[in-house]
Amino acid sequence: MTFHKPTKIIFVILAVMIVAGVLFIIAEYPKLKPGSQSVALNSQNTVVAPSATPSMATNAPSQSPSGDIIVISPSPNQTIGSPVVFSGKVKESWFVNGTFQVRLLDADTTLLGFGKAAEQSSVQASGFVNFSGQFTFSKPSGQTGTLIFENQATAGSANHEDFSIPVTFSTSNTSLQPAGTCAPDTADCKGNPQLCMTENLNKACD
Repeated sequence: MTFHKPTKIIFVILAVMIVAGVLFIIAEYPKLKPGSQSVALNSQNTVVAPSATPSMATNAPSQSPSGDIIVISPSPNQTIGSPVVFSGKVKESWFVNGTFQVRLLDADTTLLGFGKAAEQSSVQASGFVNFSGQFTFSKPSGQTGTLIFENQATAGSANHEDFSIPVTFSTSNTSLQPAGTCAPDTADCKGNPQLCMTENLNKACD
C-alpha cells in the first residue's frame, strides 16, 4: 500500500500521541490506585499541605541524645495523674548518694512538684542502673507539661545534661493533697516542712 505524504504525517502524529498517552498512564497509575493518598487543592489549584495531627503517646522508651538515660515510663506525651510514677535506667554517673532529682513543670514552666529517682539495681554490664520513683504534684494550669530528669552529678560542668519528655495531664486523676498535709519529699526542705504545708506542693527549697 502506498501512502501520500500528508497521510504519513497523520499516522506519525497519532503514533506519538498514543505513545505519550501510554507513558502518562504508566506514570500516573500509582496515584490513581484505590487507597492512594489524595492531594487537596485550593481555589488557585495549588497543593494544600495536610494539617498536623495532635501529638500522640508513643508507648516506647525515650532515650537522651547522649544515650545516658532511657525513660521507660511515662512515654512521651503519655497522660499522667498525681502522683506521677516514673522508671527507666541511667548511667551510674547520674546518681548522687543513690538518687537524682526529677521535676514536673506545666506549659507555663511553673514548678508543679518534684521528687527523687532512686536506684533499684546494681550496675549492669552495660553501665546502666535501673531507677524508679514517684511524687504528687499540684494542679496544672493547662493540659501539657514537661517531666525533667536532672543529672545533678554534672551540674555546672560543660558536659551537663538534663533530659525532658513531654506529658499530658489527666483531667480526672489530678488531685491536690489535702489541706494541711505535707508533701512526701519534705526531707529536701532541710527540716522546714512548713513551706510544703503552706504551698501544699513539693516546692524546691533554697
